[in-house]
Amino acid sequence: MLQLILVIAPIALLDSTSIIPVCLVPLAKLLASRRPVLAAGALVAGVYVTYLVCGVLIYFGLRGVFEGLSAAMHKWWHSPDTGDFALQIVIGLALIVIGWRISAPPRPKKTRDISSEASPIGGFLFGAGLTVIGMPGALPFFAAVDQMLRADLPDIQTVLAIAAYGLIFVVPR
Repeated sequence: MLQLILVIAPIALLDSTSIIPVCLVPLAKLLASRRPVLAAGALVAGVYVTYLVCGVLIYFGLRGVFEGLSAAMHKWWHSPDTGDFALQIVIGLALIVIGWRISAPPRPKKTRDISSEASPIGGFLFGAGLTVIGMPGALPFFAAVDQMLRADLPDIQTVLAIAAYGLIFVVPR
């Protein structure tokens, strides 16, 4: 396990250089909020949790998840019951209301202090969204997961290695 950490740590450090320029402006906005440490920490936590979840999903394979989901959707699509039709009606009505609200004329907006709107939840969601959007280009992360798969460790040790990678990725230097 230690040997694996020594291999993936430099990869995580290299990977962390890609997120720094992207997070500077949002981090500055969060640091100007009412709770700067909490909001900035939430952004970092969003990045960390998303990396951890994506790494675990990649490790355990999304194929099994999609096979189960596909079977459930196939069954639901070919043999709907009354509850399914009711759900479709509710979704249809919700879409009509959303379309009606979008087409309504815009209301005059009040000017607000942008820095007071930044919240820890918004910071977390921004960090998570940023990570999800950038995941297709996270080649160092994929290389680290490849090294974890090649190490052939027990599942819990691999999950701990993914957690360590994420920690090395987000810890400030």
